[in-house]
Formats: sequence, structure tokens, C-alpha cells
Amino acid sequence: MSKTLRILVAALALAAGTAWAQNGPAHGSGPYLVGALGVNNYDYDCYWAYDCRNRTTGMAKVGGGIRFGFWGVEAWYTDFGRADIQPAPDTLRLRSAGGNAVFYWNFAQSMSGLLRAGFANVEQKRAVDGRHNTTSATLGLGFVLDLAPQVGLEAAWDVTGSEGNNTGSTTASAVSVGLRVKF
Repeated sequence: MSKTLRILVAALALAAGTAWAQNGPAHGSGPYLVGALGVNNYDYDCYWAYDCRNRTTGMAKVGGGIRFGFWGVEAWYTDFGRADIQPAPDTLRLRSAGGNAVFYWNFAQSMSGLLRAGFANVEQKRAVDGRHNTTSATLGLGFVLDLAPQVGLEAAWDVTGSEGNNTGSTTASAVSVGLRVKF
């Protein structure tokens, strides 16, 4: 056997072993649903003489997807929450609906990391500016801890942005914990 062929066989064996490890029994393919609650931080443009750059609020998200071993696709609806902002009585709220591609990597037999990237239709609503919809990129990092063969705990950090009619841009940065149910 030539040296090149031995290297090729060794590389294929290594790739097959890595693929088998990525698709172990605790991390199988299939559809799933997720519901999560968390905390969101708004970073928004402000044209006033107030300290109004950051506000924190509660958030919620629901979604579903299908996993194909170490990658998948998802659809999400996220309500980043309503925050009272300066100058009073202004308020800010972002809601989004969109889709992501997901890449998974296994840390252990019952724990996976994940990287999400996609696009969403984001609605920004401010009391002084009305509603405005934009299409925005979304990015997320997280991990899934399998509690049972069909149930997992998901912790995630998700970021997206939006534009107002006349009030500038807003970035929502949310940390959430939720339940993932596989089918």
C-alpha cells in the first residue's frame, strides 16, 4: 500500500470515528420543541441627555427544529420583553420570528454545545416612534444537557438587532434557560 493511500485510509477512519462520536445515542437526529424563559438586555440609540443606553427585561421564546446529527435547522418566535426607557414614558419592545441553521458539537455523552446563525423578521416598537419591522441577522450560542432520552435542558445566549422609524438601532442580547423535548 502506498504512503498516500495509507494516509487517505487513516484520514477516512478518523473522519468515520469523529462522525460516529458526533451521532452517539444521546445526541440522535430528529425533531424537537423548545420553550425558554430568560433575561434580555437592550442596548439602544438615544438622542436625549439621559443615561438610556441599556435596559434589562424578562424574555420568552418558543421554537422547534430538526437535528441531523451534528447540524440542524430551527424556527423561533422570541419576545424580548418590554422595557421602560428614558425619557419617560417611552417604552421599547422587540419581537422576532425567524429561522436558523445550527451546528452541534458533543462535549460528553449527555451534553452538546450549539452555534446558531440565521435571519429573523424583527419588530421594534417604541412609544415615541411606533412600530417598525426589519430583517436582521441572529446569532446564538448554547448547550443542551440531556436529562432523559427525550428531554433536555437548554441554556442559550441569543443576539439580534432592529431599527426604529426615527429612533435608531437596538440590539437585544438575551440569556435563557428552557426545556427541549425530542420526538
